[in-house]
Formats: sequence, structure tokens, C-alpha cells
Amino acid sequence: MEFCQNNKEFRVEILEKIIKEIVPNAKIRTVYRPTGANETYFADKREGSCQMYYLVINDHKNYLFPAPVTFERFEEKKGFNGSSTPGNLQKIIPAELVRNELRWEIKTPGQLI
Repeated sequence: MEFCQNNKEFRVEILEKIIKEIVPNAKIRTVYRPTGANETYFADKREGSCQMYYLVINDHKNYLFPAPVTFERFEEKKGFNGSSTPGNLQKIIPAELVRNELRWEIKTPGQLI
């Protein structure tokens, strides 16, 4: 929430700093969901038209966060229930991901409250 509400820029480095203060061993990187895909999955590399998300890995658990674009909207919210915007977000429950060969898939959807 701090990342969404208190920053003018939404870069992965800023999110990484915030998360590492809480979970020092976490690894944070970007993943991408192809916009034309019929299924909801995420790839490690940007190919064609896609939306960006943040992947946080900690102790063999993989968590997905939507990437904010402005205070009014996330780049996309696939895999998340709720209609909160970055500016009015009160709580975020990240989606849990699992690795399926070359892509990431949602194990448990997240919530934007």
C-alpha cells in the first residue's frame, strides 16, 4: 500500500526497497501477461503486447502484485478480486503463483481491498 499511495513513480526498485525492509531475503522482479492470451499466465520476458506485474519470491513462495500506472489505475488486475485503485487501496493480498514449465500460473487469486 505504501508503494501505491506514497510514490510519484512506480518502479520495481522502489517496491523492492519497501519489501526488503520487511522481508530481507525476498527477490523482486517483473513478469508479463500477454494481452491476447486466453489463459491467465505470466512470462519472465516481455514479448509483444503485454501487461507488467511484480513477482516476489520468498522461501519457495511466489507472490504476484499488480503494477500501478497512476494513482487511479493498475496496469491490469487479472488474478485479483476487488475494484480498488492504487490511490484508495487499503489492503492487498497478493496472488500466489506456481511455476508450470516456462510460465507462471495463479494458484490462489489475490485481493485488492
